[in-house]
Amino acid sequence: MYKKIILTLLIFSMLIQLIGCYNMQVITKNELIKENKEDEIISLTKNNFQYSLLSQTVVNDSISGTGYVKSVSDSDFSEPYTGTIAMDDILEIKQNEIDWDSTKLLIGVTVISIIIVGGILILDDFSHWGD
Repeated sequence: MYKKIILTLLIFSMLIQLIGCYNMQVITKNELIKENKEDEIISLTKNNFQYSLLSQTVVNDSISGTGYVKSVSDSDFSEPYTGTIAMDDILEIKQNEIDWDSTKLLIGVTVISIIIVGGILILDDFSHWGD
């Protein structure tokens, strides 16, 4: 019986890791300026560099921050970065945001799994009553 409970917990842990409730969503420059969140952003620039800014501020037509920079062509190498990126040089900005579809799927699968495992455990206990 304990093996079933441990197995169920492991399955839920794997679902959380595989599906997750957050992922990187593409946002516009205007959304970044308007919201001015301090969450991590990833920006791809015209010169094929990817900046992962862990903390940043939007000032006029640029983003100032600290994080890491790497070349898109050499994706294995990244180096610390502190500086400013002009908004005109940015092709794409991604930010970690909640993914409601994955979250609903994860909650649904969890509830159904709990019902199934609970039913199995209850039926298993009832099968021993006649002994």
